[in-house]
Order: sequence, then C-alpha cells, then structure tokens
Amino acid sequence: MTKNNINMRKIILIIVGALLLFACTKEKKKVTKEKKPILEIQGKQIFQKNIEIQKIFVVDSLLIAKNHPSSKKLFSVFTKKEELLGSFGQIGQGPNDFDKYTSFFNQSFYNKKGNICIWLYERNYHRLRLINISKTIQNKTVAIEKEVNVPPNLNMKTVYYVTPELIVGNISNLDVNMDRLRFYNPILNKIEKRIPLFPKVKKDKKDITTIMYDYNYLFSNKLCFNSNKGFVCAMSIVDRIDFISMKGEITKTISDRKINEDREYNFSHFPARLNRTVYNYGITTSDNYILVVYNGVNSYSNMDMTNNIIKIYTWNGNEKIWIKPTEPLRRIAFDEANSILYGIDENFNLFKYELKDIFEKL
Repeated sequence: MTKNNINMRKIILIIVGALLLFACTKEKKKVTKEKKPILEIQGKQIFQKNIEIQKIFVVDSLLIAKNHPSSKKLFSVFTKKEELLGSFGQIGQGPNDFDKYTSFFNQSFYNKKGNICIWLYERNYHRLRLINISKTIQNKTVAIEKEVNVPPNLNMKTVYYVTPELIVGNISNLDVNMDRLRFYNPILNKIEKRIPLFPKVKKDKKDITTIMYDYNYLFSNKLCFNSNKGFVCAMSIVDRIDFISMKGEITKTISDRKINEDREYNFSHFPARLNRTVYNYGITTSDNYILVVYNGVNSYSNMDMTNNIIKIYTWNGNEKIWIKPTEPLRRIAFDEANSILYGIDENFNLFKYELKDIFEKL
C-alpha cells in the first residue's frame, strides 16, 4: 500500500469519526432536551362540603368558584383561609337569574367605591353583566351594576375581556369563518380585529353539522390576560401558545409545529377528531407568570389525566420549570402573592399546593 493510500485512509477515518461524534452529540442534546426535570408536588384537598367546583379564580383577597350547573348556585366566594362567604347565581329567567351557560374569566377590578367587580357572560342570552361581588356578598343578593348586549350574529362561545370599547372572545361552533379570536367594538358595532386559526383555510364540502362540530374542536383554546401585558392563548388541539397584544397583534408564538403561512389547510391535515392529541387543558396567569396544564400524549378517545404536567413561563415566553401534581389536574389558578396553586381534577375535587420554596428559586 502506497503512502498516499495510507494517508487517504487516515483522512477518511478522521472524517467518519467526526461525523459519528457530531451525530452522537446532536442525539445527546436532543435526549437531554426531552428529559427535562419535572418536580412532583402533592396537594391538600379543600372545600369538600357538597360543592362541585368546575373552575376557581384568584380575585384579590378572594377565591371565586364557578360551580357545576347542577349546583343550587353557579358561583361561590371564599376567603383564602377557606371560609365560605356566600353563593349566588340562580339559574332561571328572572331579573336576577342567570343562564345555565354563564362563564367567568380572569377579569376583575375595583370600582370607584373600592368594591370588587367581575364580568359574567351568559351565552344563550347574549348578555354581559357586571357584578359587584362586594355588595353581592354583603347584601346576600345579586348586585348588577351594568349590562351589555352582545349581537347574536357574533356567535361568541366565550368572552374573555370587556371594556366599554372592546369585547374579546372566541366564536361558537355555529360559525365556520375560522376566526380564533375576535376583537369587537360595541360602540361602533364593528369587528375590528380577527385572529385566524391558520393563515389560509380551505372550506371542506361536508355536511354543515359535521363541519361546525369539527371546527369547534380545532378552535378550542384557553385564554387569559394581564391588563399591562396583554393576552396569552393556549390552544388545545394544536401545540401552540400565542402572546397577543391588547390591539390584537401576535407578538410571540411558542410551538413545536411550524405553521406555513403560504399553505392552504383543511381537515385532511389533521387526524380524525377523536384521534387528535390534546395539548393544553387549562391556563392561568399572574403578574409575572403563565401556568399551562399540558398533556401532549393522549387523544380525546384515550384521555389519561395522569400524564398532565404544568409548564411555567414568564411573560416574555421563557420556560422556567415543569411541575407534576400527584393529582391529575384539569383546571388551575395561581395566587402569586402567596405562591399557592389551586387545581381541580375531573371529579370536581379542589386541591391546594404550597409552592413558596419552588417560586423563591425561579
């Protein structure tokens, strides 16, 4: 074998070795990224006295619970020391009664008299009501300070944010325009901003009922807001979290799936409805953090809540830590001032988690 052949063989071996080393290093980095450490936390069950709580919200010094529609009252108000102050929201058609499908979102504020107020949205009545929580608890009767009618043709499924000049919500399954969120001006009676699910959508020629039902699943999202920082929207079927300004501009997106702006999407790009993976079950926000209940493993036809973890982000989109409750939570709320997490499982059990040690290290 000539000297040149020996040198050439050495060069080839060096190149192959370098390529193998690069591949191993890349694979190692990939594995390291996937095996993110998860802190396990254990909760204490609270509020077990005949109350089926669907959602819980931290409102200043209070906890406001949205109860199951089968309950005598739709809402209950507690102190953070777990004392029941009162319940309100009887289902009916009277002046102080509420629609069965009444929702509360994470918007609350003090009025000029220093009373805590919240907005409630009654889907079937197409109506928003401003409730004075302080007076309602004090007088043991619903104190309605203001009502706003939402045009039925908006087809809102959920409303997330209300001011005299802006109502933000997502559409119902009666609409197939593929708008994920709508920014509506009630004074001008005008939709000022639409946020689509995907840039381009091909309308399938299917039975209209099938289309509406399927669109409703694709649109499914969880949204919260902070008056100083804007909205954050976690989608259920698409592995995607969007940060949205108060003007309706998407400022940042966190996603493992890149959306091609030039591609035309239709249902054939997704698995059948019951086979779709569920990513984001719930979301809550505070002044500094965003907490998302994440699964990303199971489809609707094979749900397993024990896979749920909670991903914690800052408002600039940095992922800080993953935590895993021993209880399979579906809905959460966070008291940042006291570093307490509240979580609800699918059986309406409510749990409390003391997380001061974790958040002191973030």
